[in-house]
Amino acid sequence: MQMTTTEKIKLIRDRAGLNLGELAERAETTRQNLNNKFGRNNFCENEIRKLADVMGYDVEITFINRETGERI
Repeated sequence: MQMTTTEKIKLIRDRAGLNLGELAERAETTRQNLNNKFGRNNFCENEIRKLADVMGYDVEITFINRETGERI
């Protein structure tokens, strides 16, 4: 089973030793805003990149054409 974006962010947050408030502070947002996004599993690409960056991770998003295998 594949992990949701929220599950992945929580995993790297735990590995970084950060609680929700600390992550929110580093990402320059509020704890409440971040908590709401976790609850809805509702992150835009820029938010994902920002969260990953402040925790020392890079993000790769790849689109793969099912017919040709082309990767974008």
